[in-house]
Amino acid sequence: MASKSSSPALALGPSTLDVAFDAGTLGLQLKRLRSSDPLATGTALIPCYAFINDVVKGSQGDKGGVKVGDGVIAISGVEFSRKAPALTFSAPSPTKTPGGLTTIVSEGNLADSNSSSEGSDFVHVPNAGVNTGTNTSNSQELGHVDESSYEDLMVAIKSHDRKESPLFITFQRYHWSSDELAWSRFLTARDFDLDSSKAMIKQQQLWRKENLPVDRLDPGIVRVLNSGGVGSVLHPPALITSPDNDDTSTPNPFLYVNLASIQSLNAEMLAEGNENGSDLIVKAFVSLTEECLDASPNPSAPKVSQLIDLGSIGLNFSPSILKQVYQVFESNYPETLNHFIIYPVNRFVAAGIYGVLSFINEKTRKKFIVTDRIEVVCEHLGLREDEVGPDLGEFMRTKSGGEEECK
Repeated sequence: MASKSSSPALALGPSTLDVAFDAGTLGLQLKRLRSSDPLATGTALIPCYAFINDVVKGSQGDKGGVKVGDGVIAISGVEFSRKAPALTFSAPSPTKTPGGLTTIVSEGNLADSNSSSEGSDFVHVPNAGVNTGTNTSNSQELGHVDESSYEDLMVAIKSHDRKESPLFITFQRYHWSSDELAWSRFLTARDFDLDSSKAMIKQQQLWRKENLPVDRLDPGIVRVLNSGGVGSVLHPPALITSPDNDDTSTPNPFLYVNLASIQSLNAEMLAEGNENGSDLIVKAFVSLTEECLDASPNPSAPKVSQLIDLGSIGLNFSPSILKQVYQVFESNYPETLNHFIIYPVNRFVAAGIYGVLSFINEKTRKKFIVTDRIEVVCEHLGLREDEVGPDLGEFMRTKSGGEEECK
C-alpha cells in the first residue's frame, strides 16, 4: 500500500541523546566545528563545537545510538556550546549492554579500531528531549560554560576517569532540513551573500509549507512511481565507497530517471487531457528526493546523486521535464547534489548534451558525469557492476520498486 510521504513541511527541532561510556574507548571520531565554518556562521547558529564524523560499528557509541552528524553538546552535565538551549541531563540507573570494537576519541584518523572491550557496561538514555524544563529525581540542569571551546570539550572528555564513574555525553541531533544545518548550504549556494542567502531560505520555507509532504496516495503520483520512469536507491549495496563520499563508508542514496519512460508517460497524460502530468512527475521527484536526503549518511552534509538514463531515448530527447525538475531542485535543495550522471552517452554526443542542458548553472555543471561506461556509473554511485548487469533499467526496477494502487 502506498503511504503518504513522511517528509515534514517545516523542519523538526533538534532531539537529544544521552549516552554513558565506561572505561573502554568510545568508538567515535570527532570533527571540529570552527567559528569560520559556514555551519557556525549567521543567524542559524549551530551551538556545538564538534560533530561526530565517524562511529565504529559495534562500539559503545554505535550501540548507544550515536550517529554521524550528531553534535556534542554536553559532557557529564556541563554544556559546551555557543548558546544555552536549556537542555536537561539525565543519569538513570545503569543498564547492562555489551561493548564492542573501539577507537580513540580524537580529531583525525581512527586508531585502535581492532582492539576489543568485550563485556563492558554503559548506559543508553534514548531521546532525552529538548527544552523540557523539568527534572526527574536523577536529572540535573546543565551548567553553561562561558567561552567554552573545542579544546575545553576535549579536556573534559579525556580527563574524566571512567574507571571511577561513567562518562556521560549529551548529543544533539538535527534533521538535515533544519535551519541550523541548511543555513550553510544556502550561504554556499549564494556565495556567502547574507541578504541573498536569507531571501533564498525564506522562499524555500514557504515552498516546503505549500508543497510538502507529497501525498503518495494520490493516484497520479502512484502512476508516476509505478511507471519505471523515476525511482531511488536509498542504500546502495556495494561494499566499496564512492570517490567523493569522504565522511562515511556508506554510499550516498541516488535518484534514477528513465527519460524515455517519463516522456512517454507525460505524452500519455496529455493525450488523456491531463495537462498536469509534468507537475505530477516533479512532485514524485520531490518525494523521492526527500526520501534520499532522509537516508543520507550525514545530515550535516546530505547528498544525493541523480542518474539520468538515456537508453532507448533515441532522437526523441527533450529537456523540458528535466528543466522543470532542475528548477525546483536548484531553488530548494542547494548544495545537496553529489553527482549528475547521464548514461549512456558516447563521447561524440557528449558535447551536444552539454549544450541542450545549458539551463543548468555552472556550479552544477561541474558535477556532470556524461559517460557510456557502466563501470563509471557504478563507481560513482557505490554499486557493484556484477550486480547491476547489462540492463540498468531492469536493475532499477528491482531495486527501487513502485507504489501499490489504492484500493
